[in-house]
Parts: sequence; C-alpha cells; structure tokens
Amino acid sequence: MSFANIYGHSKQIDMLQKAMAQQRVGHSYVFSGLAAIGKKTLALAFTQALNCENAVLQGDSCGECSSCRKMIHGNHPDIQMLETQAQFIRIDAIRNIQEQMTFKPLEGRRRVFLIDDADKMNEQAANALLKTLEEPSADNIIMLVTARPYWMPQTILSRCRHVRINPLAAETVARFLIEQKQMEPSKASLLASLSGGSIGQALELNSEDMITFR
Repeated sequence: MSFANIYGHSKQIDMLQKAMAQQRVGHSYVFSGLAAIGKKTLALAFTQALNCENAVLQGDSCGECSSCRKMIHGNHPDIQMLETQAQFIRIDAIRNIQEQMTFKPLEGRRRVFLIDDADKMNEQAANALLKTLEEPSADNIIMLVTARPYWMPQTILSRCRHVRINPLAAETVARFLIEQKQMEPSKASLLASLSGGSIGQALELNSEDMITFR
C-alpha cells in the first residue's frame, strides 16, 4: 500500500511525507479517528514508505523493490504488527516488542511496530509501553492505531506525534466504490451518503440484508 493508493487524507499524507523529506520522522505515532476510515491503511503506507529503497527520492513507496514486495506479502522481517481479538492487550505482548527492539533492523532502515486497537492495552501493558516511549531508539518506530484515544493514558499520547484521521467526503467514498469495486455510480453515491465518511462502513452496507437499492 502506497500513499498514492489511498483515497483522501491528503493533509495527513503531506505531513508524513514532509517528515520523511526533512528527516524528522518521529519515534512514535498515534493514528486516531473513527472506525474504518483508513487509520491502519495510512499507518501501513507510512511504514512501507519508510523502508522503501526508493522512497527517499519520490516521497512514496515504489511497490517494486525488495522491501516493498515483502511488505505487501506480509513477510518483511523488520515490520511487526500486533493485532488481537481479545478484550485486552497484555504486558507479554509489549515485552515481546521490547525484546525485538533490542535488535538492529535486518533489512530496512527502521524497525516498525504497529499496534492496532492500542486502546486495548491494560494498565500493565500501557505502563510497559510508556517506559519504551521514554527511551526512544533511532532504529525503531512505534505506531499506535486507535478509534478511542480517550481510553489511552495521556502520558502515552503526549509522547507520540498525533495523526488525526477525519471522515472522508462522501464523494471520495463513492469514487472508491466506483473505481475499486466497479459499483454503479448511483448505488455508490447512496452508500457513500450513508457511510459517515467510512469506506469500511460503505462496504458493510453493501449487503441485501442491510440495504435494498432500487
């Protein structure tokens, strides 16, 4: 996933690209916003660009170099994603990240740890992560993705750069449905108007059980 493939969020993309161009990438980021509006997608695009062999020149990942191909196929050795269906993210998961952070990147410029639904961290896990954020490493970047930043400790949020993701314009959601899902424009416009600016919600609504289009 490259920045060029993302629908909307141009201001956020511009901010991240400027940080790369100026070599001022932070050691930790929080990507926050409503559910299913592209938070994790943007974080993954940023992750891919950070380790792309050609991104320094073009400000975006090329999708063709060895690093990009491994990222696309989910087997990049320097990218670790923490996702859970459990109620909480526990301290053992954070300790595993801390252990991995002691090693240098194997292939990329940075080792990236992406924690999805970061608000699920219990108190012990959050305290452990805070210690890591207080001692940043030049080789590692932590990205936290959350739809509920207000559930996270302020001590963690204050140590991260905050990328706030806004709902998409209905026109942008409709364009995605037309271009990527080959949907009829009239149906795409209706779903987009009901989506609340969320591509994920529009896709979920595209079901006979939830909407009948005539």
